[in-house]
Amino acid sequence: MFEYLLILKSCANPDLGQSTTPAPAVVKTVHSLAAAGRAARAYIETHELGAGNWAGGPIIDIETGAVVGRVSYNGRVWDLNGVCLFDPFTGGADG
Repeated sequence: MFEYLLILKSCANPDLGQSTTPAPAVVKTVHSLAAAGRAARAYIETHELGAGNWAGGPIIDIETGAVVGRVSYNGRVWDLNGVCLFDPFTGGADG
C-alpha cells in the first residue's frame, strides 16, 4: 500500500486585500493519489479558499521522502512533468 504526505496550505490573496493566511497549514497522510485530491478539495472547501489562496498541494512519498506530485486547486493530481495522474471529474487513474 502506498502512503503519501499531503501538504495543505493557504496564502493571503492581495487581490482581495488579505494580509494574513486564511487557513492553517496541515500535513495529512493519504493512501492514494485520489485521496490526496479529495483531501485537498475538502480543505479548500472547509476554509472557503479561492484559487488565489491555494498554496498547498505537494505530495511526498513517505518511503522515499521524494515529492512525487502536486494537487491543483480543482483537485487534479499532477506528476512533476505536468501529466495528470488523477482527475476527479473523469475518475482518472488512482495511484
